[in-house]
Amino acid sequence: MSVSSFINTYDDVQVWRSKSSSCGSDAGFKAQELYSNYKYAAYDVWTPITGDYMEQYCTKFVWQSYYYGTGRVVNLGELSLTKYSVPPHWILDDYYLTKVEGGL
Repeated sequence: MSVSSFINTYDDVQVWRSKSSSCGSDAGFKAQELYSNYKYAAYDVWTPITGDYMEQYCTKFVWQSYYYGTGRVVNLGELSLTKYSVPPHWILDDYYLTKVEGGL
C-alpha cells in the first residue's frame, strides 16, 4: 500500500519530515541503529523518554532518534527529560519538522 493510499484509508495519519535534511538523515541513522539493537524491546508507554532503550513505544522511538542521533540538541516538543508516556502530538514540533501530508 502506498503512503497516499494509507493516508486516504486512515485519515488521521500525518506524515512529518525534518526541515533540515542533515538532521533528518542523522535521526534516520539513529532510528536504524535503535531498531537493529533493540528490535525485541518491550512495548511500554509508561517509561521515561530518555535512557532505557529496552522499553519502547512509537513516539519515544522517534523522539530518541532526534535527541540522541543528530549531534545537536533536538528536543521535539521541548519536553521535560523526565516525561513519561508522551503522545504523538506532543512531538509535532514545527520548529524542527514540517507536515508533508495527512489528515486531522
